[in-house]
Amino acid sequence: MGLDARKMENKTPGGMNHLALLLLCLVWLCCSEENRSPGTTPEAVGRLPDQESWQATIYLLEDDRHRVIVEAGHRVFFQTEQETRIDEGLTVQFFDENGVLSSTLTAAEGVIFEETRDMTVSGSVVIISPDRGKLETDSLSWIEDDNRITTRSRVRISTERDVITGVGFEADPNLDQWQILKDVEGTFDRGDALREQMNDSPNE
Repeated sequence: MGLDARKMENKTPGGMNHLALLLLCLVWLCCSEENRSPGTTPEAVGRLPDQESWQATIYLLEDDRHRVIVEAGHRVFFQTEQETRIDEGLTVQFFDENGVLSSTLTAAEGVIFEETRDMTVSGSVVIISPDRGKLETDSLSWIEDDNRITTRSRVRISTERDVITGVGFEADPNLDQWQILKDVEGTFDRGDALREQMNDSPNE
């Protein structure tokens, strides 16, 4: 009876649980491999970012004053590329030399290049200037050194009085001075219509 008792002690519930857990792990691994789609493989996902955050605020300063403030729904930073990539929506506030808000940009996503501090944005891009109206396009770039925005895409500019469209655009973020590069068309509240193939002189 004593020997039988010791044999029974070796078959404890804990030992059975360990075996069951091992079997469950093997089943889970097999199912995971069968159900994994090509888009969820580590190779497809790519390497992990060096930094990641949600609802982030990025400040670009000049002489201790705000020049640009970026509100990012989701941001990731890659050290090797020196790039901050933003998705889940972004809002960019541009400030003039006096620190006054001059315009606001919204877009679906964007990239900030850390070495130059240049930025590209895309997806339902809209810039609104309280004084100069609204610019709409699908992508554009902001060049930090020149404080200029530029795009080769089709644009639409609307003010209280006028609507102008064309292809290619250059301006300051305040939209004080801008130039549509080609295929310019417009309608004005005076009933006039503008159609030309090239516009060589900037709007002032």
